[in-house]
Amino acid sequence: MVKIIGICGSPRKGNCEILLKEALRNAEKEGAKTEIVFLREKKIEMCDGCCECDTAKKCHFNDDMNDIIDKMKKADGIIFATPTYFDDVNGLMKNFLDRLNPVGVDRELKYKKLGIITVGATEPKSFERAIETIKIFGEIELMKFVDSSYGKAYKISEIVNDKEAIRKAQELGKKIVNVCKMEV
Repeated sequence: MVKIIGICGSPRKGNCEILLKEALRNAEKEGAKTEIVFLREKKIEMCDGCCECDTAKKCHFNDDMNDIIDKMKKADGIIFATPTYFDDVNGLMKNFLDRLNPVGVDRELKYKKLGIITVGATEPKSFERAIETIKIFGEIELMKFVDSSYGKAYKISEIVNDKEAIRKAQELGKKIVNVCKMEV
């Protein structure tokens, strides 16, 4: 069975979570087992740049990252959902990506399918840059980028009015599962 994990980088309940849940709901309709991780609920230390993970292949911090990394390694596909802050991923997501350095040592996410969801209040330029930030992470990790989705919203849960964003998130969920199935 295909396993898809969603990583929600929003510090609040709302728009990113809504789109990510729509994507995962459609992934389940395609037969996938899904799980969602809310970074806001996890204890994740800031990367201190010690570089011990380059040789130890794990971080010296004993926090929730270890559990999340294990879940990611077991997944066939990963969908990252982040709000955009100042035309890029927010700090919570950026720190999370930085803390994934230990999996990069041996490219432990190699060939995992990658989906990206962004939400912001500004024009598409900010979505493009946030998507690019996560795509670059995926390229470094040798992941296979499947697709991205974005929506424009500012107020909590405002995204429910953006039917196109909902539709695109649903398509992303379906597409990532089908790409995973083709390569199993």
